[in-house]
Amino acid sequence: MNLVNRLAAETSLYLNQHAQNPVAWQPWDDEAWRLARELDRPVFLSIGYSACHWCHVMEHESFENPRIAELLNQWFVSIKVDREERPDLDQIYMAAVIAMTQQGGWPMSVFLTPQGHPFYGGTYFPPTSRYGRPGFAEVLAAIHDAWENRREVVTEQASQLTMSVHDQLSERQEPTTLQESLLEKAGRTLVRVCDRVNGGFGHAPKFPHAMDLRLALRLAHRFDTTETAEVAELGLTAMAKGGIHDHLGGGFARYSTDEVWLVPHFEKMLYDNALLLQAYLDGWQFYKTDFYRRTAQSIVHYVLREMQVPGAELPGGFCAAQDADSEGEEGRFFVWSQSEIRTVLSGSELGNDDSRLFERAYGVTSGGNWEGHNILNLPKTIAALGRELGMAETALEQKLSLLRAKLFEHRKSRIAPGRDEKLIVAWNGLMISALARSGLVLDDQEALQAAQRAARVILDMAESLPYGLPHSIQKGQPKHGAYLDDYGCFLEALIELFLADGDPSWLSRALPLIDRLVNEFHDEQGGFYFTSNKAEKLISRSRDFQDNVTPSGNAAVANALLKFGRITGDARSQELAHEVLQAASGLMQQSTMATAHSLAALDWWLGANYECVYVPAETTSTTDAEPLKQNAVERVAHELYLPNVLFLTGRAQWEGTLAAGLVNGRLAPASEPVLYVCQKGACQLPVVGEAAIIARLKGLAQSTDE
Repeated sequence: MNLVNRLAAETSLYLNQHAQNPVAWQPWDDEAWRLARELDRPVFLSIGYSACHWCHVMEHESFENPRIAELLNQWFVSIKVDREERPDLDQIYMAAVIAMTQQGGWPMSVFLTPQGHPFYGGTYFPPTSRYGRPGFAEVLAAIHDAWENRREVVTEQASQLTMSVHDQLSERQEPTTLQESLLEKAGRTLVRVCDRVNGGFGHAPKFPHAMDLRLALRLAHRFDTTETAEVAELGLTAMAKGGIHDHLGGGFARYSTDEVWLVPHFEKMLYDNALLLQAYLDGWQFYKTDFYRRTAQSIVHYVLREMQVPGAELPGGFCAAQDADSEGEEGRFFVWSQSEIRTVLSGSELGNDDSRLFERAYGVTSGGNWEGHNILNLPKTIAALGRELGMAETALEQKLSLLRAKLFEHRKSRIAPGRDEKLIVAWNGLMISALARSGLVLDDQEALQAAQRAARVILDMAESLPYGLPHSIQKGQPKHGAYLDDYGCFLEALIELFLADGDPSWLSRALPLIDRLVNEFHDEQGGFYFTSNKAEKLISRSRDFQDNVTPSGNAAVANALLKFGRITGDARSQELAHEVLQAASGLMQQSTMATAHSLAALDWWLGANYECVYVPAETTSTTDAEPLKQNAVERVAHELYLPNVLFLTGRAQWEGTLAAGLVNGRLAPASEPVLYVCQKGACQLPVVGEAAIIARLKGLAQSTDE
């Protein structure tokens, strides 16, 4: 039977990128599995994503290679999967690859029986043996030989590996007591594993670990520990100075290939920038460092400029990723020669004072710092360089800002990397949360409005679909029902939007999502499954407690339900969140670095935490022309680091809504502003007057354990 490549009709950009390969790729569907069973062939499953550099390399070397394609088409049924569309498949088969090889990554290459059971796998395979890896053609020949001549061995290995994967994904850690000692241990761990020289954690390749940096600040606030705070400061400063940070266009690349944050893997992911935006907002509130505020603003500007889904099909929402490659070269769009910089800034390759200042600030040399090119980075902070030059930081930053703008305009003439315009609900939830909070902390109404638009697009679609919340939307079309992290991250986003604009409809529209989450995902033994009970049945149904580059689904759900329950007085949400934390407690005890978002929820659960409802005086109420303009109290509240405070500006429109229980009808503005400080729905005596309110908020910022 002559198989044909069936990917052209798929909506995934990643699958479309392989639609012209001579490999007879199949999407993951019933037809592909029917073929595998009828032909009695093993399945070659290849999983990757559109912005993956090594996925492009393996495509060019192997999947465009006629001889390798011939072997695949003759001996296998080849299935291509976009990991961003099917994280459930990625999770299961990545567990198999790690069990076989003790490492994982993308592209993921797995060989399965026609029943979907894995028996051999790896990641990138070169076409011929090199890098200590077997050649892909040799692998295919060996797998074919084993399948034809040692079938019993293969099926037995597949059976054992499938059981191992099932046990791993359904493993339940022995729970422990939810107490402050878990947080104390986490703080000690973060200090111990921090790279005290270069910032961040671990060795090359080096990932941002935004959730761990945020946890470090939380724990520094709870325990008043300088060492823990320094963990966050070292990481945030080093990354913002490094080449992983796009100093011209804003935003961060996915990770650094070295220990010093200089050479990134140049793709930009939506989730990284959402999580890092939150981390730099925290850093600015905690340290009041202008460098962190500017870094946060640069992420916002990048996302609003380059990552909003285009076209009229979706009037809001954010793209998944930007590629590392352009014109066939990794990083080509982002790197510079010294002569090009001098020509742009001074009109001459000889340069002038402007170009020499920029070169000194951003580490530019004639020989370059990466493969003969320059990756822009800050060897010193702007403040430190200003001290050397005898310039105020503000004046130096203004000057450099003008020079960066010139180079940015020039860079726009280059061929830009590709962009995956798929909307992934979980990642959009992370970005909506970050932008909603930016609306408050940075007083950026454009950021808040972008977050509101994205949330409405997703909610409107969820309310029109029989399965509710989708996982992804491509070219205006929903794809697959949501997974647990979609629910968790998007529910967190709806809470953040309510905190940002006070619109109670965010809460009312969250409620049916919570009901569906409980009905379809809840595990009676505690926590939630990663997939709905209505989803496709796979070889295992996993429970997701471990953070990866994004928060675990259970951790996101716990954070969302804790805050939803506290705002609305909904006891069920509080109880479910407690269940999640109890189920995750064993893993929290075992691994700080895998549970930062759960530990943040635990910090909230243990308290002390507060709901602060601010009711402005009649004379300070906002106008229709500027409905969200901040007054002095709100500015102070949003500039303070208050990780365990829900600060809301009370509005009359709350009456009769889920938000009304917070203040029990005490929303009418009086002649002086009032602050209600509440714990678990019980409010203390009101604080009256602007000065007294600001003093009370500053007191809460000193410690949440009063």
